[in-house]
Amino acid sequence: APLNRDCLPILFASVEHRAWIMALEKYINDEQGSPPQIDARQCRFGVWLDGEGKLRHGTQPVFRSIESLHRKIHELADQLLAHHTQGRKPEAIAGLVELHAQKNTLLEQLHVLVQGNRHSAHRPIPLSDDIAN
Repeated sequence: APLNRDCLPILFASVEHRAWIMALEKYINDEQGSPPQIDARQCRFGVWLDGEGKLRHGTQPVFRSIESLHRKIHELADQLLAHHTQGRKPEAIAGLVELHAQKNTLLEQLHVLVQGNRHSAHRPIPLSDDIAN
């Protein structure tokens, strides 16, 4: 089913969040030289959350849940980085399981937010390969 244009920022935010998780995982696995932004308000997802996300969706209960999950994910990421910095890499790697579980929950909540915004009065966009039509 087509989405309205207001949902695009939510989809972009979910992609940004996935990329942030991947960058953190690569850093912990010593596949990347520096960690991603750990401050929850400074990562791209956090900027969207505090700005456009809050303006458009801030009154929705699912949005408040997303904000809380985002903070928890960053708190966990900070702990995993501390383990990594302290030479406790096995603990940092083990913590990635919980990080991915929280990420999945957050992505599910973003999906709920998209579903709740599907039927707005704005012009829908197709989710197909042929967007030009």
